[in-house]
Amino acid sequence: MMLQKLNNGQEVLGNGFEKLFNEIVGFPEKGLNFSKKMNFHLPKANIIRKEDSYEIHLSVPGWKKEDFSITVQNSELKVGAKTTIEETREEHDFTHQEFSQRSFQRVFNLAEDVEENKISATYEDGILKLSIPKNKKAIDRELVKEIKVS
Repeated sequence: MMLQKLNNGQEVLGNGFEKLFNEIVGFPEKGLNFSKKMNFHLPKANIIRKEDSYEIHLSVPGWKKEDFSITVQNSELKVGAKTTIEETREEHDFTHQEFSQRSFQRVFNLAEDVEENKISATYEDGILKLSIPKNKKAIDRELVKEIKVS
């Protein structure tokens, strides 16, 4: 065991495994711990509430439209993508082949006031935009109604 200093100056006992792991896999950033880094590959999302709909914008550059899978079930909107990249080189008397896979999945709980069967999506310039319309009753409920005192 070795003594480690934290960012706030406190000293704690530790075996240095996390530091070693972070150096090996390329996470030398200070202030992040291993558990937070496990979600580093999830795309960032902006959720916008409009008068008649919600919008979700996901930052997902480098993907193709065909890579995405978007489903709605039990008031959950699941947005994911998966792709495999393969590269083969043949030189002299050997073949060199490399491949990699990448994927993500985000799940959003839908409010009761949405039209699940009218959700649409577009992908442009690395941004996946999901438009989630509200139902008519919900829009009417949100209108501000002024009541005069008599």
